[in-house]
Amino acid sequence: MSARHCPTRPASTRGLRALSVLLAASLALLAVGVTRAAATCPGNLGPAHAPTSQFVDHGNGTVTHSTTGLMWKKCYEGLSGASCSSGTVAQMDWAGALQTAVGSSFAGYSDWRVPNKKEIESIIEFTCHTPASNEAVFPNTPGSVFQTWTSSTDEWAPHAWVVYFTYGAMGAVAKSTSTNLVRLVRGGAGYDALILPQTLHISFAPSTLAVGATGGVAAYSDVPNSGNPLLFSTLTPAKCSVTASTGLVTAIAAGMCTIAVNQAGNSAYAAAPQVSVSLLVGYNCNLDIDGDGVVNVGTDGLMLARHLLGMTPPTLYGGISPPPNAALVTSRMSDLDFSNALDLDGNGFAVVNPDAILLTRLLLGLRGPALLAGLNLSGALRSDSTTLVNYLNSNCGAGLAP
Repeated sequence: MSARHCPTRPASTRGLRALSVLLAASLALLAVGVTRAAATCPGNLGPAHAPTSQFVDHGNGTVTHSTTGLMWKKCYEGLSGASCSSGTVAQMDWAGALQTAVGSSFAGYSDWRVPNKKEIESIIEFTCHTPASNEAVFPNTPGSVFQTWTSSTDEWAPHAWVVYFTYGAMGAVAKSTSTNLVRLVRGGAGYDALILPQTLHISFAPSTLAVGATGGVAAYSDVPNSGNPLLFSTLTPAKCSVTASTGLVTAIAAGMCTIAVNQAGNSAYAAAPQVSVSLLVGYNCNLDIDGDGVVNVGTDGLMLARHLLGMTPPTLYGGISPPPNAALVTSRMSDLDFSNALDLDGNGFAVVNPDAILLTRLLLGLRGPALLAGLNLSGALRSDSTTLVNYLNSNCGAGLAP
């Protein structure tokens, strides 16, 4: 466990760098409780920063700091008694510290929390060292090795600020791998106090939806959490809608559909950061280009081949009788382009050879070697009759025979 940040006092550099060397020795102390000498207060460092006169002792293990209005537990977590000498001081990671605060009902109060860096700095006694603490108010404060958590996250998010009470230095350590002491506080404005975080995850979402189709998005929240429901919403209402309570998505128009998930917080948990997922709407592969209810090689197949050759209306359907509805043809060709559904062989490109030729031959009933003869199938992912027929039937509803 090593500090990453520059200290707020010069002495902290020495203390924090020494931490990794002294940690092994501290573990032995933890096994039997904290034993240490009294604080050293030279008397030549100016007026006291947190004098006893600023504190009101309530006789129940708590004190109120008159300059901030904050109520503090006199003892570290794990310790008790008038002199905080009973028990074994507790060490825990940052999340454990936050959870301990939420679960505490000490002295009949249920709003205990981990102090932020400004709050805990207000009780550091800078005119003393080993520990830098007013022992009349906060007895048995460990004077070396040990660090005390704050709720304040460093700008490097995996780290949080701690106080090293040997000299009152502050630094930042890893939230998940560092284990430190906890002193609880309540009341006050909570300058940057944090409550327990919530984290959301998308567990399932379809990658594509056809216009008019529905599909479910699923999400979950890490445990523990606030217990509030996960709520789904659409960030692209022109493309899709979603049922807030279930995550059921309805595709409205071709394009990208983005669904967001939120979870509200409560007195113990912060609102979860929003997560979202995007899916493609428009994979509406309908080979019945003229809309007559039949996929016909002489009309639909011809228009599809001409489309891949780059032809556009009215040349696209020239000679076809009766002339198809121009708007319908344009719409269905647009859907096919958007989804790249005419890339029959799956090589990433929809082109005349092999895709248009494959489609024509498939509609004519060719299978086996006759289907593939003379075609350029370089990079093809689908290059046999069965795979190609299954692709068109499952994605485009072509209804082709095997």
